[in-house]
Amino acid sequence: MALNELLLMEAEFFEMEKRIAKQKKRIAALHELAEGNDEAPAPMGLVQGITDACRTVFRAADEPLYPIQVKERVEALGLPPQQNLLASVHTVIRRLVAANEIQEVSPIGGSGPLAYQLTALKRFAHAHKAKLAREQASKTPGQQIAELKAIRDRNK
Repeated sequence: MALNELLLMEAEFFEMEKRIAKQKKRIAALHELAEGNDEAPAPMGLVQGITDACRTVFRAADEPLYPIQVKERVEALGLPPQQNLLASVHTVIRRLVAANEIQEVSPIGGSGPLAYQLTALKRFAHAHKAKLAREQASKTPGQQIAELKAIRDRNK
């Protein structure tokens, strides 16, 4: 019961992170529209730094992104201007790949620059946990106990 609740909370947290990332993206876009000036600075405080900005961009994305797209979306989130933002984005992408938070996606046709997206494993794990938690939440305590006993008996 407690494990199911934890799984459900983790799945809800993952979904909330994605919703927050998309809301930050909307706020940045609305700010740009409201200013009516392409040179107006993006709103400050949406992200805490380059790594947070890149994570936000990947969480909000529904498709794989190229580093240049990540850079453009990071700029829109209100990060203070940097000397070479694209180089910083590449560095963060390498770190996120090493941490298994994002993965490389092969280019269509097999040649060209790599794109990146949240790791399939991470997305699958959260979706799977959410499914299991929903299934367990719909069972009565008696059904859960019977299921656990059956598993225990099979493992003997």
